[in-house]
Amino acid sequence: MISHSRPWINKEDKTNILSVLQSELLISGKQVQSFRTNLQNISGFNEIRLTYSGQRAIELALSHIAVKTNKRDVILPTYVCSEVYEAILSMGFNPVLCDVGTNWIMTKETVQNHLDHNTAAIILISVFGIDVDANDFKDFDCFIINDLCQNFDDLIKKRSYYGDFITVSFHPTKCLTALSGGALISCIAGKYPLKLMDEGWNDVMGSLVNGQLARYSDFQKRRNKLATQYYKNLPKELSDKIYKLKSSHFRFPLWLEKGYDFKKAKKYFETYDIAIRKGVDELLHKKFKVKNRSYKNAETCFQNTLSIPIYPSLSMASCNKIVGVTKKYFREFYGI
Repeated sequence: MISHSRPWINKEDKTNILSVLQSELLISGKQVQSFRTNLQNISGFNEIRLTYSGQRAIELALSHIAVKTNKRDVILPTYVCSEVYEAILSMGFNPVLCDVGTNWIMTKETVQNHLDHNTAAIILISVFGIDVDANDFKDFDCFIINDLCQNFDDLIKKRSYYGDFITVSFHPTKCLTALSGGALISCIAGKYPLKLMDEGWNDVMGSLVNGQLARYSDFQKRRNKLATQYYKNLPKELSDKIYKLKSSHFRFPLWLEKGYDFKKAKKYFETYDIAIRKGVDELLHKKFKVKNRSYKNAETCFQNTLSIPIYPSLSMASCNKIVGVTKKYFREFYGI
């Protein structure tokens, strides 16, 4: 089965892990400290706290915000995984769901309708690896948490402004992995000082992610090569929407203007041993039964999006197979 997402673990990664295991110094912290230093150098930020997960990083960001303001509403898009919503609830804040624009990501316009006197923060989500510019939200009178769990590439661009905090995940399905874990980054030096603590990290994790970070440019090249193959060979009407956006190609969403039957598509692709997904598993306003708000764009995105595999360890042979099956399916059932 060609999985929808998969980490890229090579021989060097395995050698690095084995070296730590053979040393029996699993919690010395040497590899973890090295990773934090590498992350500081590559991002340009010094205040970084390594955490159990990306969700935990969001929770810690909110804990800093909680002592700075009595406001308790946090705006996030309905088109995102539920862990972000649950992180907000766990810290005693109120999740306020906003719609997204027509291109999957939240916009200044979709957020500003939800701003009020109780808005404490906005959580920006770079869904699929599509760039969200924090400058678009800079003038709003609230904190900004920039969740780059799906867009690590944006972190290493060293933009002039990211907001107040950046959160990252190193789960096996993310851009690069440490087996698990996350990071919280304070973007404004000295304003929100972070204790340089490592929650749940060990040197096996550190050795793996150090190797992955060292060759991250190879990750980017592989994703771009696969994306180019999709753009060249898939019908333009399926790939044109993502092609026009600035994306790190963490995911490759196809767009069907009139929607499609996901269960039917999933079953068809599975007969060829290919896993596909919708853009998100469920819209949060549906999952948590939020009413009296319009989420028209998110509902359209949910209905019209099909995500095909794209990750650095995907072989070109598998990529070509995905192209062939995708073309066949949409030709047979949708005349595309």
